[in-house]
This record gives sequence, C-alpha cells and structure tokens, in this order.
Amino acid sequence: MFVMESQYYPEEPPEIDVSDPLQALAERYWAEQVIEVKRAQAEGVSDRRTSLVLHLAREYQVDGVVLHLIYSCRPNAIGSTHRRNLLRERMEVPCFFLESDICDPRLSSEAEVNAKVSAFLDTVATHKEKQGRR
Repeated sequence: MFVMESQYYPEEPPEIDVSDPLQALAERYWAEQVIEVKRAQAEGVSDRRTSLVLHLAREYQVDGVVLHLIYSCRPNAIGSTHRRNLLRERMEVPCFFLESDICDPRLSSEAEVNAKVSAFLDTVATHKEKQGRR
C-alpha cells in the first residue's frame, strides 16, 4: 500500500478570509510557507519535501519508501539521494528508487523494474521481520 506521493502533495490549506481575494491569496501562500518551514525545522532539515516525507513516514509507520526518480526532471530529482539517506539513517527504513524518464521511455526496462521491485519487496519483508511485524 502506498500512503502518499511527495512530488505534488499539497498542504492542507489554512482557513482564510476571502473577502479581499488578493489579500487572501497572499495570506494563504504565507501561511503555507510558515507551516512548511516549521515542519522542516522540527525535522531538522532544510527542504519541504524531505520534511514531509520524514513526517509522514513516521506518522504512518511505513515499512518502506519508494522515491520516484525522473531522469529528465531535475527539480524532481534534486534532493532524492539526500531524502533516501535521511530515511535510512533516522528511521532505518528500506528505500527504493523507481527510475523513469518522461521524455524517453526507452531508458526504462519493464523486466529490470520488475526485478528491482521484487528485490525491494524482499528487503521490506526482511525489515519487517527484524522489527517483529508481519
């Protein structure tokens, strides 16, 4: 089961007075930034995606994390290795890079992906056994 995806996961919008739309837009944007910064500070990291992944991994007590690494989308890829390393260090949770490309599907092999996913699921099962969970 996947509990979330972190690339396009929006924050829950704060309640704001919309009588002045421009003011409301500014307040909402500001409030969302404050929420993200406070969570990142609490997690001891500097970026919102990493803090969100760490926060939700703890909240849902995940057994493994799949990080989507898109070769041709640098904004998506930036920080992925750092996120994986933090998850491994802080939570000792297995992580897997699902690698793909939005421009050239030839860079991905279905057989290779299936083999990597199978190996990852074995790792998750071993991790769960060590944790005493089924």
